[in-house]
Amino acid sequence: MLLRKKTGGPLWLHEISENEYVGVMLPYTPLHILLMEPEIDCLIMTSANVSDCPIVYRNEEAKEALVNIADGFVMHDREIETRCDDSLVWVVDGQEYFVRRSRGYAPFPIYQKRPMSPILALGAEQKASFAYAKDCWVFLSQHIGDLKNVETLLHYEEQMAHFERLFDIKPEAVVCDLHPDYLSTEVANRMSQERRIPKISVQHHHAHMVSCMADNDVEEVCIGIVWDGTGLGEPKEGAPGAASAPIWGGEVLLGDADHYERHGTIRPIGLVGGDVATKEIWRIGLALAKDADVEKSFAGMEAKQSILEKMLTTGRNVTYATSMGRLFDGIYTILSGKNM
Repeated sequence: MLLRKKTGGPLWLHEISENEYVGVMLPYTPLHILLMEPEIDCLIMTSANVSDCPIVYRNEEAKEALVNIADGFVMHDREIETRCDDSLVWVVDGQEYFVRRSRGYAPFPIYQKRPMSPILALGAEQKASFAYAKDCWVFLSQHIGDLKNVETLLHYEEQMAHFERLFDIKPEAVVCDLHPDYLSTEVANRMSQERRIPKISVQHHHAHMVSCMADNDVEEVCIGIVWDGTGLGEPKEGAPGAASAPIWGGEVLLGDADHYERHGTIRPIGLVGGDVATKEIWRIGLALAKDADVEKSFAGMEAKQSILEKMLTTGRNVTYATSMGRLFDGIYTILSGKNM
């Protein structure tokens, strides 16, 4: 659960991050109770994985891969069948609100009013998961992680095979994100060719909107306000190259599950250097300041800042995004003065 930090609480709790919240895992097995000896108030834990890789779930692999991370190991003579992250939820008005749907909730299905053909829907590249539809049920996978490396991709495909065996589903179509370079899109392309089934590409933010509609049992035309990081927009007719498919992320959409129209967005934000700006977010703050004709300097970045300002002036190697996430990134660096 994500819990708000108390004012005046332990200093170390406020020093671990600037976030107002801390993740707390309640003991949910007898083993957890045994670990919490009378003199132990809490245990600080992290996922059993090397950075960017899937969770380790075999005893011997854990002792080898995590030897420099964990102080000790609690082993069991019963092997784990399927690796699964802990779920992460807010508690809002007494109800769970998912940040990450995994252990304890997946693969519990979601009921839909209308029967569906067997379909496999693949998510985007970050925080990846997938879903299988069968009759009136949608079986959601556990949180898989970012599809950045071969280990996570193999785990992704292993779990798809597991779901097909578990629920006896043979998809008649595969659905993926509109972005052609996502690893999940490559999986969809390969599966479509090997199984000779249709591949359907869906715009990223329309998918967000329809997910919310399904979550709230809405089928009629509605307005979807999608605040997101970045996702590939729909191609613009007559626009060459990158301009034909801009980066979206702060959109007002009108439509239903079958179609949508884009009725509004935010002012485009310059991402200097493209994706690198999502790692060095002070670049976004610089772009926002220059767009607003405001003087802003970032300590220790004077030489690089001069070059980036010229790039913004010429538009060379600058990608523009209507992304709410990138807007938040840029405003944070301006207000904090940090050159992250």
